[in-house]
Amino acid sequence: MRKKEVRLLRWELGNELDRAHDMWPSSKYLDHARSILGAVRSVEPDARFVGMMADYDAESRGVTSSQYNEAVAARLKDSRVDESSSTCTTMGLPMVRICPIA
Repeated sequence: MRKKEVRLLRWELGNELDRAHDMWPSSKYLDHARSILGAVRSVEPDARFVGMMADYDAESRGVTSSQYNEAVAARLKDSRVDESSSTCTTMGLPMVRICPIA
C-alpha cells in the first residue's frame, strides 16, 4: 500500500470530556485546551482548532450546557479558536456539527 499524505484540517480540543466519569468543568477543559493550543502552535503556527461544546445539561456539572458553552466560547475566541463542535444523535447515528463561535 502506498503512503499518502493527508492534510490535517483542524485539531479537535477534546471529546466528551464534560460527561460520564470525566465531568470536566469548563475551567479545567479550558486550562487543558489552552496548553494544547500553545504546544501545537509552537510547531504549527497556522493550525486551526475546534472547541468542544456540551450538548446536554448535567446536574452534577452544576451548570447548564448553555452556561458551559458560553464560558468555553468566550475563552476560546480569545485564543483565536473560531469553531466549535458538539455531538448529537439522529436515529441512533452520531453526528458531529462544526459551528462558528460567534
